[in-house]
Amino acid sequence: MLHVFLKPAEFHVANSPAIIETLLGSCVAVTMFSRRVGLAAMCHAIMPNCGEIGHCRGECSQMAKYLNCILPEMTRVFLNKGVALVDIEAGIFGGANVLSAFSGRSSKYSVGRQNADGGLAWLQKTGIKVVSRDLGGTVGRKVRLETSTGLVVVRKYQGFLEKKTSVAV
Repeated sequence: MLHVFLKPAEFHVANSPAIIETLLGSCVAVTMFSRRVGLAAMCHAIMPNCGEIGHCRGECSQMAKYLNCILPEMTRVFLNKGVALVDIEAGIFGGANVLSAFSGRSSKYSVGRQNADGGLAWLQKTGIKVVSRDLGGTVGRKVRLETSTGLVVVRKYQGFLEKKTSVAV
């Protein structure tokens, strides 16, 4: 089985069984899945907005860096395969304020929070249902998507120690 590890500003689409994983702090991973056609995707976005209208279409090498660029692209892949927006199951994970864990200071609107809020707002605006989420906090996460079932497993980490394990479907 194919095993893909996403680095920041990468995404992967699979129409055959694979495992897609990534590690997150303030970044956000969004998963999309269609049971009907067996299509799955995951991105590892760094920031909520690119700011350049029309910049992140098609062949832009920075497209997966920004949520407002990669989410429409991932959605286009599903629409091109005949999947309606209402039939896409999405998950959104990450968006932690990891720096507050080290500094002891909290930011009301950290980059992590902006990423989480931006990703959720975009999914809700387009009518894509969010079936699982694990957002915020101050710890990093490892996210694993099983593309054949849509199962997402999230492990939370404080430093190098596993803090908590949660499973989202």
